[in-house]
Amino acid sequence: MPALVIAHQGGWDEFLFVVFPLTLFIMIVGIARLRASAKASENTAKDEADTSVETMNAISKKS
Repeated sequence: MPALVIAHQGGWDEFLFVVFPLTLFIMIVGIARLRASAKASENTAKDEADTSVETMNAISKKS
């Protein structure tokens, strides 16, 4: 008999079956976007640093 009580609690448990997976999905996508953004900014900074080093090397070779 306890299974019947757990199976239907007036609607709030069905609400959780919808809200919990959606919340979890939104959190995972948000974390992925933050990681991607951080990786992109890291790559941009690294590219700028590489360009600066290449520029300095080119200037020193001309001298």
